[in-house]
Amino acid sequence: MCIRNSNNIPKEIMGSRNTTFNKSVLQSALRQSKARMSLHRGKKSNEIHKKERDIINYIESGNENMALICSETLINDERMILCYDILSMMCDQMLERIPLLIKMGKEMPSDMFSTMRTMVYSAERANIDELSIVRKEIQRVYGVKFAKDAEIDLASINETVRENINLVMPEEGRKVEKIMDIVKKQGVMYQPCLLYTSPSPRDLSTSRMPSSA
Repeated sequence: MCIRNSNNIPKEIMGSRNTTFNKSVLQSALRQSKARMSLHRGKKSNEIHKKERDIINYIESGNENMALICSETLINDERMILCYDILSMMCDQMLERIPLLIKMGKEMPSDMFSTMRTMVYSAERANIDELSIVRKEIQRVYGVKFAKDAEIDLASINETVRENINLVMPEEGRKVEKIMDIVKKQGVMYQPCLLYTSPSPRDLSTSRMPSSA
């Protein structure tokens, strides 16, 4: 997983505010964000292991519907962990660059543009209160428009975060695929209901549907 940055900084943010970051506030918020994400990551990892055991039990008892519901939350937990990993790296990046950020004031280093946009975009989605403080510091320095544009200019957001941080309803085929991956590791037999295995563009390459006459 890599952090992608853009060199195309909108000109309007370069002179938006005559101020700079509050070093102690930003350092504290970034460090606390990392700690909170590490805690949440650990909890979600434990929940994923529990859900995997639950899915196996549901399949062994013939309760496919509950297994599908369980796989839905498991998939979203895995997606959020990916986001925590990226955002933690971005916190490290910002912590390392604080002296430069303060020195440059209202001018943003070109290689920090995507990081700043991604932190702003994620603040209200990652369930990490301290990221809201980071967002406020970024907005205070670079202006309200920069923060608002993070909701519009999605191409400026880190791709992994953009595609995974919002909770979604996984496709049925994706949930079945996840169940099959889990039970296969434990040697548990599972034949998905045909209702859940109708082919989709995403599933065609991995479809395990029985051939129809």
